[in-house]
Amino acid sequence: MPIELSTIVKRNVITKDGRHIGDFIGATINAADWKVNDLLVNLHKEAAKDLKVKGGLFRAAQIKIRTEMIGVVGDVIQLNVDYATLKGHLAS
Repeated sequence: MPIELSTIVKRNVITKDGRHIGDFIGATINAADWKVNDLLVNLHKEAAKDLKVKGGLFRAAQIKIRTEMIGVVGDVIQLNVDYATLKGHLAS
């Protein structure tokens, strides 16, 4: 079922084990085939610090999450990986 991106902006993003890491703010799209590659997530301060992701002086730390890591999109966006797996993925 297609979902309009503007309807899910600012949704909470949580890991499979229920940890709230941040908020969805946008997506990257491959212009060749018009498929969504990644979701852009502004991390909460605690998650950014633990994941060792730095933000700018006046902006939140941001990560890209591959669409393959998305489990469910509804009232929240739930990843299909737990926090430890996400942390390992970002470290590599």
